Amino acid sequence: MDIEIKNLNKKIDNFHILKDINLNFESGGINILIGPNGAGKTSLLRIIGLLDKPCSGEVVYDGKSSLKFSSRERLNYHRQIGFVFQNPIILEGTVYQNIIYGLKFRKLNIEPEKIKDIISKVGLSNKINNTAKKLSGGEKQRLQLARVLIIDPELFLFDEPTSNLDPVSVKNIEEIIFELAKSKKTVILSTHNLIQVRYFGGKIFFLKEGVVIQNGTKEELFKQPISLDLLEFSSWSFPELNLNRGST
Repeated sequence: MDIEIKNLNKKIDNFHILKDINLNFESGGINILIGPNGAGKTSLLRIIGLLDKPCSGEVVYDGKSSLKFSSRERLNYHRQIGFVFQNPIILEGTVYQNIIYGLKFRKLNIEPEKIKDIISKVGLSNKINNTAKKLSGGEKQRLQLARVLIIDPELFLFDEPTSNLDPVSVKNIEEIIFELAKSKKTVILSTHNLIQVRYFGGKIFFLKEGVVIQNGTKEELFKQPISLDLLEFSSWSFPELNLNRGST
């Protein structure tokens, strides 16, 4: 699913969260949003995910403007989007019941082999009958990811999916994100982790105070920053990487 953002603005009271955003996200790669806290990354993801509405502007999904959606079309597009939140939303019941929730809600077939494969992929095979809310933080994040993978959406939105996770969980989730991009799914990832940005590559967008300051490849952003804001952000986040001075 190709996503185009046109002249998008979002305000709450007099606070301008997003200002005249114009972006393109393409399928088959990893699109990365970076920037300090309060930059507008989560707000942008929520609008793309059809969880919030902008004050003005539009999101275009494969050439279809969100402004022209009927209620049914909005629901149909919403069902093609998988959102992995920074703080996992865990439902009552077992791990298995959490995973099949989306299938039952969408009235999709429950395929035991597919469920087994995804549970194994996220490393929760031995937790399938456990109470979901008693899982560790990393396990809950992997469960949330499994719940999204099982519905097989066209668009995946990741909001800081590996923050505060153990190294094993981080590696597991990163590998799955790579697989999604290779399968031509559209992946949009918000992160503060510049090591992760260098690892994923892809198309990168730097936001600050609701404005897209610069976008491009990791080489273009970190070797040729066009603003002091990006230079300061990359140096402050990981000065030992010396990103802005041409390291590889």
